[in-house]
Amino acid sequence: MSQRTVAGVERDPPARVAGRSRPPTTDAVAVTNRPTSRLVFAGVQQVIRLLSRRWRLTIEGLEHLPATGPAILAANHVSFLDSPLMMFQLPRRVWFLGKAEYLDSTVSRLLFPALGMIPLDRSGGRAALNSLRSGLGVLDHGQLLGVFPEGTRSRDGRLYRGHTGLAWMAMKAQTPIIPVGLRGTDTIQPPGARLPALQGECSIRIGRPVSISRHAGRDKRSQRNLTDDVMFEIAQLSGQTYVDRYAEIGRTSV
Repeated sequence: MSQRTVAGVERDPPARVAGRSRPPTTDAVAVTNRPTSRLVFAGVQQVIRLLSRRWRLTIEGLEHLPATGPAILAANHVSFLDSPLMMFQLPRRVWFLGKAEYLDSTVSRLLFPALGMIPLDRSGGRAALNSLRSGLGVLDHGQLLGVFPEGTRSRDGRLYRGHTGLAWMAMKAQTPIIPVGLRGTDTIQPPGARLPALQGECSIRIGRPVSISRHAGRDKRSQRNLTDDVMFEIAQLSGQTYVDRYAEIGRTSV
């Protein structure tokens, strides 16, 4: 089996490999609970909320967001702004799986985990599985975990096939998946743009939770079917054309 297949979590990974225990996972909630992290979060949140007025951000479907308890927010991904808007504009705190390349600089290694980012190694293998287990830790704390099932930003505006790590986590944690459609963020900050525009219009549309009960098994087929159901709902919310193939991982740094 290839590393990419393992990174997609097409099967339930074993707890131990070659007699060794799982590598340690990151307690992302504990990191954000540090006093300095809370201070950084509050400061960045104020900046994003001020900018969001210029971006004329609208949010629909807040009634579908649970007031308490764990859930996975699965969204389309067309701009760097997608995760900040969801992290700082929703009424509940959201932790996010983001590409590990974001932590290449000293500043980002200090800043992004404080804001609630969990680095995801997209090369596959045990490192990717370890990131997903860190995501499970957020759910174990009864919190919201945000994921981009496509694994990267769409460069052409279309919605691509989702990776099944999303379904693996939902089945492991027995938690609902809430589809989210983002619109307009790619016109404010397209992939490759270092900074966002100061004017624009964007929206976050939250859909009804996708039940995992119809996919009782935890095998490869059940994970695939559940992921496809979620991607269908995201397409309805985002208005994107769906493409039934995986998006290519780009080299864009922002």
